[in-house]
Amino acid sequence: MQHQRLRHDVGTIIDNEDCVYRAEKVFPSREEAESTVAAVRERAAAAAPASEPPQVDYTIVAAGDAVKLDLSIAFSCQAEKIIFELSLRNLL
Repeated sequence: MQHQRLRHDVGTIIDNEDCVYRAEKVFPSREEAESTVAAVRERAAAAAPASEPPQVDYTIVAAGDAVKLDLSIAFSCQAEKIIFELSLRNLL
């Protein structure tokens, strides 16, 4: 039995339709949420060229005794978003 390799055109997988990363997370304090935003900004900047920095938008609102972070990061292309997502292990 001969095995056939599956071929995929990268353009069908990475089509630049999904360039915005979104997340939400609850933190015990505003300081912890702000610290996470700072770390996320650094990682997002590292995933994109300096000539096209990502747009980071976020809100931090009270959620009972905690705070909730809503975050979105718009990258110029989907590959940057994927690189960023790979860097997020243990952060969000």
